[in-house]
Amino acid sequence: MTDLRKYAGNNRKALTSSTVGSIGITLPGNMGTIVNGENYKVGTIPAGSLITAVNLVVTTAFNYGTTNTVDLGTTVGGAELGNDLSLAATGVVAGTGSIYVAVDTDIYFTPTIDGTAGTAGDAKVVVEFVETDSYMATFTA
Repeated sequence: MTDLRKYAGNNRKALTSSTVGSIGITLPGNMGTIVNGENYKVGTIPAGSLITAVNLVVTTAFNYGTTNTVDLGTTVGGAELGNDLSLAATGVVAGTGSIYVAVDTDIYFTPTIDGTAGTAGDAKVVVEFVETDSYMATFTA
């Protein structure tokens, strides 16, 4: 917590703070547990939060014969946070950040994994956010 009252021009503000957090989920290495085109919930971002970063961390490349991508969204089947993010090579794939959510918002991923059956693949979905409305006191007039 920071007491803003001690700074010039901020003498009317009470104590404030914000919360920083992240949610994540690991896509399993054995692809028998997730299905092409299905929607999977990663977690929920609290109301009044700013999504600051969305990343897909691929630790083992996926090796399906034709397509190895994933969409990340705030709606079932959506791609608001990332469209066709590649699972085909190891590394970090950046999605879209800087999105404000006014209400509790679920995050989903939808894999597109088709062609010859894959035998490898492991990745993590990481969504970072700041709760902008989590102040500890009120502003005074």
